[in-house]
Amino acid sequence: MPDKPELPGNPPFSIKRAAKLAAKKHREIERLFLAEGAAIIGEANVSPRYVFEEPEQIKRISSLSTSTGSVGVFPFVDVPAEELLSGRRGGSDGGREPENREPENREPENRELRFANPRFASERSGAIVLLHGIQDPGNVGAVIRSAYAFGAGVALSAGCADLYNPKTVRGTMGAIFHTPVSREVDSLEFLRAARKNGFFSVAAMPEGGSSVREIPEIKLVVVVGSEGAGLPGEVVEACDGRVTIPSEAPSLNAAIAASILLYEAHSRVLT
Repeated sequence: MPDKPELPGNPPFSIKRAAKLAAKKHREIERLFLAEGAAIIGEANVSPRYVFEEPEQIKRISSLSTSTGSVGVFPFVDVPAEELLSGRRGGSDGGREPENREPENREPENRELRFANPRFASERSGAIVLLHGIQDPGNVGAVIRSAYAFGAGVALSAGCADLYNPKTVRGTMGAIFHTPVSREVDSLEFLRAARKNGFFSVAAMPEGGSSVREIPEIKLVVVVGSEGAGLPGEVVEACDGRVTIPSEAPSLNAAIAASILLYEAHSRVLT
């Protein structure tokens, strides 16, 4: 079956080329990723490079056993750590063109409107959750979705699940297009930079930390590790404080813990 006809301003996009984006190696080369399903594509605030809609095309590209509809090819949307810490809401590619790509005619992006969550620019509500070593893409996606709900940003350490893994993208339910996310950050360097930018950082600990009610009403970085391994000692020591969520369970899923802490930080803006 021939590829979908060329869209205005876009080059033809082959099924073979799109299917390769299931692998991180090819995503990084192309600086493109796949978003599956009409609901997620409908959340996009950047133009897709291409959208596949024919069932046979989708079957060859989709990572799902049961298709949820169209598959869109989108440019990377992550932001540099400096931009995340400054609270600017801007574009994602740092002005770089993907390697091995044919030239494209694209409408210029409005960097001031790339992220639709105005609360993130606020001095009082500019919380950031730093995920350290969270390898489950579903958890990473869920945290990004919660961050969008509570006006926060997300930083992913080296070793976290890939932001553009299809399972991560699906877990965000479209929030990937609205939430500022930095990836592959060095946790210690990020915490040092956060302090210089006026952030107070707290490490989420299973025990021995302050009450979540004591989270200060200032710019905040919440650091969350995996449920099994937790946070390494050097990361905990680099934080300004420690916080513990009271629970009968010995530990909480990373996405649940991050969501609770983001809500607590956000609730201080509402009261």
